[in-house]
Amino acid sequence: MTALTAGIPRRTRLGDVLRAERIKLGSIRSTRWAAILAVVLSAGFTGLMAVGLFSAETEPGVDVDRLVAETFGPVPTLGAIGFAMLFAPALVGVLGALVVSSERGTGLIAATLSAVPRRSLVLGAKLIASTALSFALGLTTGLASFGIAEPAFRALGVAPTALGPVVVQVVLGGALYLALVGAISTAVAFLFRSSAAAVGAVLVLLLVLPGIVQLVPVIGARLATLLPTALGARLFVPVEDGAWATLLPSVLGLLAWTAAAASAAAVRFARSDA
Repeated sequence: MTALTAGIPRRTRLGDVLRAERIKLGSIRSTRWAAILAVVLSAGFTGLMAVGLFSAETEPGVDVDRLVAETFGPVPTLGAIGFAMLFAPALVGVLGALVVSSERGTGLIAATLSAVPRRSLVLGAKLIASTALSFALGLTTGLASFGIAEPAFRALGVAPTALGPVVVQVVLGGALYLALVGAISTAVAFLFRSSAAAVGAVLVLLLVLPGIVQLVPVIGARLATLLPTALGARLFVPVEDGAWATLLPSVLGLLAWTAAAASAAAVRFARSDA
């Protein structure tokens, strides 16, 4: 029996496809550079703000303590992490779109489907890979922002912020937000064949739609709070500011966006020729 079944190839499993996705993400130049830029620009934005504060300190008549409090809130280091997390979603969204569009736009997805005919497996692997990569980028961005902001504020005479539960909550909340942004962006990219169209749709969702929705009379402001950017922004509000009341609903809202985008992607991918 063993001799008869030895030559039968093992059925492709999710773990096999995930390993292939990890290799592809590491070898495709566009995704590699997008990942590097997402961290460098987001954390670098924190450094740029620190440089601006040091410059303001030398200006006559400028109250740096008041400027820091007005800009970053009562715990400036956490405020600086929040600024980095607000800057990062567009970059992570582009990266999430490239996870799919870099293959679909060049036709390489056909080779992937030849090796893995089960499209649901390909879709699931790409969503998981994008989510994991985006979470890692969010975690790196948050920790790098903390590492930049804390010494800078300490040099300006601001009371130090200990690396405690609140900091962990802000960093992990931001990382979770970016992870789900990555998943939503990857799912959205399945709806388009062109890389430009996929990236454009993601940027419209994350950057343009929040402003447009608020223009809707009466219900615009309410609708804007249900968009991914508004839901995600609540995840890295320090729990000391009462964030527990909105933390779970915000996570559930982002998961609903992710599920809706993934469902639409599954239908579109199943019906498309590649």
